[in-house]
Amino acid sequence: MMPQAMRRKMFAEVDLHGMNELIDKGALLVDVRSKIEAKKGIAPGATNISLFTLKHRLVELPRNRTIVVYCGTGGR
Repeated sequence: MMPQAMRRKMFAEVDLHGMNELIDKGALLVDVRSKIEAKKGIAPGATNISLFTLKHRLVELPRNRTIVVYCGTGGR
């Protein structure tokens, strides 16, 4: 059974302007690309947690902050 918090809409797609506004308000920026992809460069202030390991690393993410995730293609 899915926890109550997960049933609510907790995700939204934002454009670059919206992302910057969220970051300015204190959101955590998470790069979900692989380590190999992230070696090409990562956004300033971002944390790299690959999508494939994210499920196992959720405890590392703050529950009291908005989290903005990005990848290289927008499809992950």
